[in-house]
Amino acid sequence: MRLFFVSGVVPVKITSFTASKTGDKKTLLNWSTASEQNNRGFAIERRKDSTAWSSIGFINSKGVNGSSITTLHYIFEDNAPLATVNYYRLKHMNTDGSYENSNIRVLNFSAAINIKLYPNRLQNG
Repeated sequence: MRLFFVSGVVPVKITSFTASKTGDKKTLLNWSTASEQNNRGFAIERRKDSTAWSSIGFINSKGVNGSSITTLHYIFEDNAPLATVNYYRLKHMNTDGSYENSNIRVLNFSAAINIKLYPNRLQNG
């Protein structure tokens, strides 16, 4: 009888990823990892509608040589979000060149449109 052991280590385990609006109309992205192995860092990507993803920043891994067995926290601020619906994702880049995309987060910066018609015959007699 032969026994085979397969190492199924996940290079990066993201435990949370949130996107929120700040009071000054910026986007704040927060994420945490439970563990990292050979992680170069995170490319932050944004798109609108069905357009292609664009890289808007990069955060290096906080792990020693890209590895950690403790929880690490990251923050990124998008100072110029699109004035429409913004889709965000993280692309965690491994030291061997491979990568994996996170789930997508969505924020809407579209301004509400208020329309007033004057004169209003019903109000003005």
